[in-house]
Amino acid sequence: MADTQTSFGYAASPRMWEESALDSVAKEANVGAALIHNIDIDNQSNAIVYVKVYYKAAGDVVVGTTDPDEIIPVPTLTRQNHVMIQASDAQMPTAITLAAVTTGGTAGTSNPAGGSVAVRVTIE
Repeated sequence: MADTQTSFGYAASPRMWEESALDSVAKEANVGAALIHNIDIDNQSNAIVYVKVYYKAAGDVVVGTTDPDEIIPVPTLTRQNHVMIQASDAQMPTAITLAAVTTGGTAGTSNPAGGSVAVRVTIE
C-alpha cells in the first residue's frame, strides 16, 4: 500500500491524495474541511468493489457500522472517474475518509481480493 499526497504548487490549488491498494481499513484522504473535485477508482480486483466515502475523520469511522455518506460501485477490471458536483460552500466539514469492500451497503467489510484497488482523490 502506498498513501501519498501531492500538491500542484499553488496556494489555493487542488491537491491529489492517492492510495495504490485501498481495502476495508478506513484511510483518511484529508484532515479538516475540504472540497472533493473527483474520485478516480481503478478496480483491478476480481470482483465488483464498493468504495465507501465518509465525510469524517478515520478515527470516527468503523467500516461495517458507520453509515457512509456515499457508496460508489465499480465493476471488476474497470477504471471509473466519479466527478463530485458541489457548491463552493459545500465543504466536507471534518475530513474525508475512504474504504473499499466487496459488499455494498453499510454492513460490507470484506477486502477486495485478486488484485488491487487504486484510488486518487482531487481535493481543494
